Formats: sequence, structure tokens, C-alpha cells
Amino acid sequence: VMVVLVALLLGWPLVLLPTQILWLNLVTEGVQNLGLALEPGEPDTLHRPPRPAAEGIMSRVLWERTLLAGVVAAAGTLAVFHWELMATGSETTARTMALTTLVLFEAFQVANARSETRSLFRTSPWSNPPLFGLTGLALLLHVLALYVDPLQAMLRLEPLTLEAWGRMVLVASLILAAMELHKLAH
Repeated sequence: VMVVLVALLLGWPLVLLPTQILWLNLVTEGVQNLGLALEPGEPDTLHRPPRPAAEGIMSRVLWERTLLAGVVAAAGTLAVFHWELMATGSETTARTMALTTLVLFEAFQVANARSETRSLFRTSPWSNPPLFGLTGLALLLHVLALYVDPLQAMLRLEPLTLEAWGRMVLVASLILAAMELHKLAH
């Protein structure tokens, strides 16, 4: 939402097409969310004090984290889109890069979201194998959309170079640092 709103306010071309937004929300994110739903509870849950009844479903910390994740992902995606648009002049290339960057942000963020309090680096990757399998599946589906003609045409995407992948992974990995710093601060 932030990506689309900021781009509109700046007068930029559409960063994502409607079919790409559906792909992002239903396919890549949806597949990963199934794995996240299978995340085992944290071991210290019963030792924590109950949340205040007036707090609502999301605590202040979760609201902060959600906003921070949105800002980091939006800023990174917009930067990649703008850079690519200026470098190539191609809206299709810039949109492909923006969509893929968001898919990578999701893949990194789903690992962060496994625990509200524990560092990603202190959470065993083997405690939820379906999450990693489904994240891999989401990434594979996106790669197929980039390189297999019927999906590529339907989503109006184009293949990306290895160098482009490197830049997108670097930008998307910024969410790891942002979320780890937020967990440290709380």
C-alpha cells in the first residue's frame, strides 16, 4: 500500500500492476503464510504476564514493528524501482524489479515474524520445516513467473540478470537488520 501511495504522490508511473499485486498477496505471500501458521509456540509464553485487556489484538510493539517493516519494504522497493527506471528507461524492467524485491522482502520478513521477542538468529530453522519449504515454494513460483513464458506474459514480467538479483537481495535483506534492531530495543 505504501509503495503505491508514495509512487502516486510522487507522480511516478505505476510501480505494480493490479495482477502483480494479486500475485504478491495471494500467491507468494499466501503460500508463506500457511507455513507461518504452523509455527510452534514460543517456549516462554506461559511465563509471560498476560497482556492488558484494553490492549487489543496487536500490542504497541507489534504496531511499531508492522509500520517499520512497511516503511523499510516500501523505501527499498521504491528505491529499486526508481533506480531501475532511471537506468533502463523501461517500466517493465522497473516493475519486475519492484515486484521481485517485495517478494524477497516477504521471504526475509516471514523469518523475522516467527518470534515477537527472540532474534531470528536464535530461532532454530528446523523448528518449522513447513515454513521454509513453503517459502522456498513461493520463491520458486516467482522465479517461474519470471522465466516461464505464459506466467511472464500474464504478469507482464521479464527475466532478470544475476546482478539484478544480487541488488534486490541486498536491499531486501535490510529488513533483517531493521527488525533485529527493533527486537533489541524492546
